[in-house]
Amino acid sequence: RSATFKAMHVHVPASRCTSALQMSVPNSLDTLTSGLASIARLPFGVTVSDTAKRLQLEDGDDDFTLSTLYDIENDRECRRVRERISELDLIVQAVVPAASNSRVFVDPSYEYALPEGSEIPRLVAKKGGSSGEEMVYVGSEDILSYLDATYAVDGSSGSSAAAAAATSADGDIKQQIIDAALQVGSYLPGILRAGRGASVCPAASASSSVPVPRPTKPLILYSYEGNQFCRLVREVLTELDLPYELRSAGKGSPRRAEMAEMTGGSSQCPYLID
Repeated sequence: RSATFKAMHVHVPASRCTSALQMSVPNSLDTLTSGLASIARLPFGVTVSDTAKRLQLEDGDDDFTLSTLYDIENDRECRRVRERISELDLIVQAVVPAASNSRVFVDPSYEYALPEGSEIPRLVAKKGGSSGEEMVYVGSEDILSYLDATYAVDGSSGSSAAAAAATSADGDIKQQIIDAALQVGSYLPGILRAGRGASVCPAASASSSVPVPRPTKPLILYSYEGNQFCRLVREVLTELDLPYELRSAGKGSPRRAEMAEMTGGSSQCPYLID
């Protein structure tokens, strides 16, 4: 829980801790409902897939860079994309909150500004490193297809492949039941976490009459989608309209050893570097 509170307080002086900001502090009910949201989506977004190419690459061999992901934490389609990113153990250089009242849509001078009404999620990828050819994928289906084709050995991630195999195993009736369960499960996190991670807090809004403090350097978050405490941190980052670099660290990720080295032994997520 300590990483959650660090994420909220580092850049917001006490003088600006209005009731709107204080509502961002997770409580025991938040922890409970976030845990239920994670259970509802099992096994998605928890364990690194055996088919993830990232685990089979030597440093410097990856010719593709995930530059920018425009994201809304409490959005069903965005969640599907983040689950796949966790399963494929990927790094996204900038996850940019893109709620309707985010700087993305209200501040034309913002480096990540988009035209009003742009579809979210939206992924900007580059081939040949950070200065290479830019490719833009819009909508969860296009993004998932790109991720699978580029970062999975057999074209699909572990949990999604397992789910697909299960749905075709024992005839139409079983398939329909599993399909229905997966469909319901995809909506439950949004219901359980209603009101959180879906819009920018008024005290952090770009339209605020008082200047809003922002990080001088990009935040770095070690996280994975299926962790209830990681969700609480990501919700607050959305509500404070703070972009961050995402370093996936699900179960089986080699980044857990990286975290242990930095922390003196702990590989617990979430871990926020400011």
